[in-house]
Amino acid sequence: MATALPATGATPSAVRCDTSDMLLVHRLLRSLYVGAGCLVRTVGDDQPQRRRNVSAHIAMIADMLHHHHHTEDTLLWDDLAERAPACGLHVDAMRRQHAAMAVLLADLNAGIDAWDARGGADDGTVSGLLERIRLTLDAHLGQEEELILPFAERVFSQTEWNRLGEMGSAHTPKDLMFIQLGYLIASLPEDRAAHWVASNLPLLARLLWACIGRRQYARYRQGLAVAA
Repeated sequence: MATALPATGATPSAVRCDTSDMLLVHRLLRSLYVGAGCLVRTVGDDQPQRRRNVSAHIAMIADMLHHHHHTEDTLLWDDLAERAPACGLHVDAMRRQHAAMAVLLADLNAGIDAWDARGGADDGTVSGLLERIRLTLDAHLGQEEELILPFAERVFSQTEWNRLGEMGSAHTPKDLMFIQLGYLIASLPEDRAAHWVASNLPLLARLLWACIGRRQYARYRQGLAVAA
C-alpha cells in the first residue's frame, strides 16, 4: 500500500471531475503486461512469423505505456502541483517513477531490436525486462490511484481532465485502434464488457467494432497464438 506523504498545503475538497477513465486505462496496462513475459518465452526458434508478431506486439504495448506517461507528464503534473500544493511531494514521486520507467522502456525497445536482428527465441533479455516493467508498473499505478487521483478530481474541471483521454487517443495509430480497443474490452469483467461498449462507444464505433474490429482483433490474437 502506498504511504501518503506529509501535506504541503491545502487542497479543495469538492469533487469536480470523474477520473474513473484512468482506472480503465490502468486496468488495460496491467492486463497487457501481466502475460507479456510468458508470451515472449513461448516463442520457439522455429517460429519466425510468430516471433515477428510477438515482437511487434511488445513494441506496441511499450509505445502505449510511453505515450500514457507522456500525456500525464504534459497535461497533469505541473497543473496538479500548482493547484494542489498538498500533492506536490506525490507529484515529485510520480515524475521520478516515470523517469525510471522511461529507462526500462528504452532498454526494452533496445532488447526488441536486438531480438529482431538475431531471430529465434528470446535469450531472456526481453522477457526479463517485461517482468521488471510489470512489477514496477503495478506498484506505480497503485500509488497513482491512491495518492494522485483523489487530488486530481478536485482541482481539474471535466473538460480539462478529458484532454488527457483526447491526447491519448490522438497517439493511437489508426491501424491499431481496433486492436487496442479489443484488449480494452477484454480487460473488463465479462459482465461489464457489453455494458461498457453500449455506454461508451458511439453508434458508428459500435457498428464498426461489430462488423470489422472484432474480427481484426481476433486475427491479431491468433497471430500471437493466443485464443481470441
